[in-house]
Amino acid sequence: MNYLVIILYFRAPIGGLQHNVLATARVATEAGWKVSVICPPGLFQDNYLKPAGIHFQAVDFQSESSIADAKRLLGQASVIHAHPGPGRACALDAAADSGAPVVFTIHGAWFDNVQLFAP
Repeated sequence: MNYLVIILYFRAPIGGLQHNVLATARVATEAGWKVSVICPPGLFQDNYLKPAGIHFQAVDFQSESSIADAKRLLGQASVIHAHPGPGRACALDAAADSGAPVVFTIHGAWFDNVQLFAP
């Protein structure tokens, strides 16, 4: 079975970032993929992921052990979906070990610096 893991590192107010993650998770689930979202505990999990039936793993990203937990889950993925910021680095580290491809969504303020993310 294909397995998509989405990492959401930033604890932002509920908005476009979370709606993108939720929509991606829903579409992949409907297409028959197993999906997990790694994100900090809070409203996004409680009010959006849980009611939608999307599996999630609460990771606070505040300690080396929590980051290692995220990398372990990412390492099981067929595909990793990341966003700008520290979550991207965590995803790339896990992908380097597992060989999973990383899909990277650039949005918001990061879009002005898109050239920084080109190989």
